[in-house]
Amino acid sequence: MALATTLTLFFFLLFHTSLAVTYDVMTFGAKPDGVTDSTKAFQAAWSAACGSTQAAAINVPNGRFLVGSIVFNGDSCKNNAITITIKGTLVAPGDYNVLGNAENLSLIHIST
Repeated sequence: MALATTLTLFFFLLFHTSLAVTYDVMTFGAKPDGVTDSTKAFQAAWSAACGSTQAAAINVPNGRFLVGSIVFNGDSCKNNAITITIKGTLVAPGDYNVLGNAENLSLIHIST
């Protein structure tokens, strides 16, 4: 019985994961060099995931990604099943003045 339950759970997770649409930040123009500003690419990946009617995943691959202040807001998002996987490193700007009058002191803010 335990084996049947384990196999059922395994196939459910495998099937569920395969239904998720994946948005890679590099597809939207992010550069893994730690120098090029990738803020707009991260925001575009979030917008695409939010517009998806399927479960969505945002992938940040290996590399160093320079990002400014970003707010991922759930209020305007149609999708309530978004997973973000970060394998790389998010790098803050060396000059914090470029963040301007950001409402949040954090670099990335996720609001639901």
